[in-house]
Amino acid sequence: MRPLSVATRTQVLSLLSSGLSSRDIEHQTGVSKSTVSRIAKDYQPDKENHPGGCLRKLTPMDRKAVLSLVRTGKASTAVEAAKHINSIIPEPVAVQTIRNVLKDDSFNRILEHALQLH
Repeated sequence: MRPLSVATRTQVLSLLSSGLSSRDIEHQTGVSKSTVSRIAKDYQPDKENHPGGCLRKLTPMDRKAVLSLVRTGKASTAVEAAKHINSIIPEPVAVQTIRNVLKDDSFNRILEHALQLH
Protein backbone atom coordinates (compact mmCIF):
# COMPACT_ATOMS: atom_id res chain seq x y z
CA MET A 1 0.00 0.00 0.00
CA ARG A 2 1.52 3.27 -1.06
CA PRO A 3 1.15 6.34 1.16
CA LEU A 4 -1.27 9.09 0.18
CA SER A 5 0.11 12.46 -0.78
CA VAL A 6 -0.60 15.36 1.53
CA ALA A 7 -2.65 17.03 -1.21
CA THR A 8 -4.87 13.95 -1.67
CA ARG A 9 -5.33 13.53 2.07
CA THR A 10 -6.27 17.23 2.38
CA GLN A 11 -8.75 16.87 -0.49
CA VAL A 12 -10.36 13.84 1.17
CA LEU A 13 -10.62 15.71 4.50
CA SER A 14 -12.15 18.70 2.73
CA LEU A 15 -14.75 16.51 1.01
CA LEU A 16 -15.49 14.71 4.30
CA SER A 17 -16.07 18.01 6.08
CA SER A 18 -18.44 19.09 3.30
CA GLY A 19 -20.60 16.03 4.06
CA LEU A 20 -19.92 13.77 1.09
CA SER A 21 -20.17 10.02 1.57
CA SER A 22 -17.12 7.74 1.43
CA ARG A 23 -18.38 6.29 -1.83
CA ASP A 24 -18.79 9.73 -3.44
CA ILE A 25 -15.30 10.73 -2.30
CA GLU A 26 -13.94 7.48 -3.74
CA HIS A 27 -15.46 8.32 -7.13
CA GLN A 28 -14.14 11.90 -7.08
CA THR A 29 -10.60 11.23 -5.86
CA GLY A 30 -9.84 7.64 -6.84
CA VAL A 31 -8.97 6.82 -3.21
CA SER A 32 -10.56 3.54 -2.08
CA LYS A 33 -13.63 3.68 0.14
CA SER A 34 -11.84 1.85 2.94
CA THR A 35 -8.99 4.38 2.87
CA VAL A 36 -11.51 7.24 2.93
CA SER A 37 -13.24 5.59 5.89
CA ARG A 38 -9.91 5.17 7.70
CA ILE A 39 -9.05 8.85 7.13
CA ALA A 40 -12.52 9.80 8.40
CA LYS A 41 -12.00 7.68 11.50
CA ASP A 42 -8.64 9.37 12.16
CA TYR A 43 -10.14 12.80 11.49
CA GLN A 44 -13.28 12.30 13.64
CA PRO A 45 -12.59 9.49 16.14
CA ASP A 46 -15.65 10.33 18.27
CA LYS A 47 -18.10 10.33 15.38
CA GLU A 48 -21.00 7.96 15.95
CA ASN A 49 -21.44 5.03 13.56
CA HIS A 50 -24.87 4.58 12.08
CA PRO A 51 -26.11 1.04 12.59
CA GLY A 52 -28.23 1.12 9.45
CA GLY A 53 -31.45 -0.73 8.94
CA CYS A 54 -34.87 0.31 10.16
CA LEU A 55 -35.66 1.75 13.54
CA ARG A 56 -37.27 -0.63 16.00
CA LYS A 57 -41.04 -0.37 16.01
CA LEU A 58 -41.38 -1.71 19.55
CA THR A 59 -39.63 -0.34 22.61
CA PRO A 60 -38.00 -2.84 24.98
CA MET A 61 -40.98 -2.38 27.30
CA ASP A 62 -43.41 -3.16 24.43
CA ARG A 63 -41.40 -6.27 23.57
CA LYS A 64 -41.64 -7.45 27.18
CA ALA A 65 -45.38 -6.80 27.12
CA VAL A 66 -45.77 -8.98 24.00
CA LEU A 67 -43.77 -11.78 25.59
CA SER A 68 -45.79 -11.48 28.79
CA LEU A 69 -49.06 -11.73 26.85
CA VAL A 70 -47.97 -14.99 25.29
CA ARG A 71 -46.39 -16.48 28.41
CA THR A 72 -49.44 -15.77 30.57
CA GLY A 73 -51.81 -17.18 27.96
CA LYS A 74 -53.65 -13.90 27.29
CA ALA A 75 -52.63 -14.28 23.66
CA SER A 76 -52.05 -17.64 22.05
CA THR A 77 -51.07 -16.40 18.59
CA ALA A 78 -49.07 -13.55 17.12
CA VAL A 79 -52.30 -12.14 15.64
CA GLU A 80 -53.93 -11.94 19.08
CA ALA A 81 -50.79 -10.39 20.58
CA ALA A 82 -50.64 -7.83 17.74
CA LYS A 83 -54.28 -6.84 18.28
CA HIS A 84 -53.70 -6.38 21.98
CA ILE A 85 -50.42 -4.46 21.70
CA ASN A 86 -51.78 -2.27 18.86
CA SER A 87 -54.58 -1.13 21.18
CA ILE A 88 -51.92 0.12 23.61
CA ILE A 89 -49.15 1.68 21.51
CA PRO A 90 -49.53 4.81 19.32
CA GLU A 91 -48.02 3.34 16.12
CA PRO A 92 -49.55 0.00 15.09
CA VAL A 93 -47.19 -2.84 14.24
CA ALA A 94 -47.61 -5.71 11.81
CA VAL A 95 -48.18 -9.27 12.93
CA GLN A 96 -44.79 -10.16 11.43
CA THR A 97 -43.12 -7.75 13.87
CA ILE A 98 -44.74 -9.67 16.74
CA ARG A 99 -43.61 -12.96 15.21
CA ASN A 100 -40.05 -11.61 15.03
CA VAL A 101 -40.17 -10.64 18.72
CA LEU A 102 -41.35 -14.14 19.62
CA LYS A 103 -38.72 -15.72 17.38
CA ASP A 104 -35.93 -13.59 18.89
CA ASP A 105 -37.06 -14.57 22.38
CA SER A 106 -37.12 -18.29 21.62
CA PHE A 107 -33.67 -18.04 20.01
CA ASN A 108 -32.33 -16.23 23.07
CA ARG A 109 -33.82 -18.90 25.35
CA ILE A 110 -32.11 -21.64 23.33
CA LEU A 111 -28.78 -19.79 23.63
CA GLU A 112 -29.23 -19.34 27.40
CA HIS A 113 -30.04 -23.03 27.77
CA ALA A 114 -26.97 -24.03 25.73
CA LEU A 115 -24.72 -21.77 27.83
CA GLN A 116 -26.07 -23.31 31.04
CA LEU A 117 -25.11 -26.76 29.79
CA HIS A 118 -21.43 -25.76 29.46
